[in-house]
Amino acid sequence: MDIDQGIKLEKKVMLEKSLLEIYRFIEELEQQAKANQQKFKEAIQAAEILTTGSQSGIK
Repeated sequence: MDIDQGIKLEKKVMLEKSLLEIYRFIEELEQQAKANQQKFKEAIQAAEILTTGSQSGIK
């Protein structure tokens, strides 16, 4: 293997490692987004319950 091929292979390996890190980071962000979405839904449900409860108490 000549020097140019070695350099190309090394760059390819570095690129693949970087892409793998990016992929893992994106997966982590997706999981966090799902968790945040669930928390948001729960907060909305709680607010709706509180709003409904306070409105029925006003009557």
